[in-house]
Formats: sequence, C-alpha cells, structure tokens
Amino acid sequence: RTQRAPMQGVTIKSWQGQTALIEVDGVQRRVTAQLDDATLHLCMAAAVFVFTEASAYPARDTRSDASCARAPVAGVVAQVVVQVGDVVKAGQPLLCVEAMKMEMWLNAGAPGTIKCVNVKAKDSVAAGAVLIELELAP
Repeated sequence: RTQRAPMQGVTIKSWQGQTALIEVDGVQRRVTAQLDDATLHLCMAAAVFVFTEASAYPARDTRSDASCARAPVAGVVAQVVVQVGDVVKAGQPLLCVEAMKMEMWLNAGAPGTIKCVNVKAKDSVAAGAVLIELELAP
C-alpha cells in the first residue's frame, strides 16, 4: 500500500528494511521505520510517531443489516428527519450525510421503529459509523 507524500519539509531519501534515511528541513537523519498494514511507525530521537491514513470509504460487509443505518462515507450529518420511537416503512428517508458537496440520503432497509439516533445535524461521522438503529417489525 502506498503512503501519502510526507509533510512539507520532510523527504524520505531511502528505505531499506527497517531503516529509513529522511531529510527534515535540510538535515538528514536515520530513523527506524516499520510499516504495518496502513500504519507507519517512525522512531526518531527516543520518540515514536505513528501515521495512519484512514480510508474515506467503509470496509464492505458481506452481510446486510437492515437494523442499522451506517454512514456510507466520512462526512457531516446534514439532516436527521426521524427521532426515537418513530415508526418507519422500508425505503423511508432517515437522514442525510454530506461529503464533498454531495448529499447521500440513508433510507430504512426494512419496516420498524427507531430505537436509537446516535447523531444530530452538523455532527462529523466516520465511514461505516452506526448512525441510526432500528427495531425491525416482526
């Protein structure tokens, strides 16, 4: 997996095994570097720096769970149009998440009653976060 370009003023000159040669504002330093999946650990001057690049999209789940409305992407909640105790039909709009000037409406996957609303308008949400929980109708 490719990591994003380093911060301004930091250049990775070379990387062999667990040792990296970096340049910070014109000064070269040797650091210990460990890449673990999407997390980069750098050890420099008795300090450890951890860099993680989170995905903007949630991991795909093979099973569909109609009792939870999850954020499709990281973004901001624009509107919540239901509250705890509301009875909803399948396909009924529940809330809207905005990301990069796009609105994504989340609809009920099945008929039921709103059990829990975990967000309010203007809350920031991570991709895949459970926003609304439903108690499915029998």
